[in-house]
Amino acid sequence: AAGRAVLGQFARAHIAEFGAAELDQYESLLSAGDNDIYDWVSGKADVPLESDSPVLRKLLAFRVRF
Repeated sequence: AAGRAVLGQFARAHIAEFGAAELDQYESLLSAGDNDIYDWVSGKADVPLESDSPVLRKLLAFRVRF
């Protein structure tokens, strides 16, 4: 759904530049629920500390085009 659309566009824009640690962080994001990702990106919910990472920060700053 919307969370996967956000991750897909983000991956196309950034994944080629990711190192091993960032790829691991991205994989962790993939395990989060679509609704959680959408809520974090849209500002409807705060990011839990255990999910926070530099890659998630990049995702939050990323501008999605629908």
